[in-house]
Amino acid sequence: MRVIFLSILSFIILICLGISATSGTVAIWSDSETLEDSVSTGCLDLKVNGADDEPWGNGVGFCFDIPNAEVNVDYLSQVELWNPCDLDGIIYLNLKITEDQDYISQSIYLSILYNETPVTSGTIYDLAYQEILLGDLLANETSELTMVLRVSEGAPVNQLSFDTEFELVGPWTDTEHCSNTVNYQ
Repeated sequence: MRVIFLSILSFIILICLGISATSGTVAIWSDSETLEDSVSTGCLDLKVNGADDEPWGNGVGFCFDIPNAEVNVDYLSQVELWNPCDLDGIIYLNLKITEDQDYISQSIYLSILYNETPVTSGTIYDLAYQEILLGDLLANETSELTMVLRVSEGAPVNQLSFDTEFELVGPWTDTEHCSNTVNYQ
């Protein structure tokens, strides 16, 4: 009886070794879960002036392109922010200086309004690299962003280039960028 038992045990061990050698894994136990509720998905998208950055679009273009800026003149940029999808989001603005010879950004002021409500103002130098909360951007809604740029007295003669990044945050994030150049002669 003992010989038969050892023979059967040896046979089972050989089969297990053979299965694990050919298929890789042998599970001793397993666990499974069942989801009884449904999972719904939605869409979150950001369009700036109706456009998307590459590769989904041709790019947003310029918010400000001022070839010959003058002192104490207000330059206005109105931007339409649109969420054409079915999920609500929160919109942020980030300024990133890309070229700032002689720190002209310390002499250029920017006021930001979202849906005609003042959000913040200051020099581009001070506002750069901050996450500026604009507010809600609801599903299938548009909002108006107004930016007013002004070169102050005593600014160094030079050029400023900076990017404006718009970030719509919800279950995931979508960003779009517009370029800006200010030449002060």
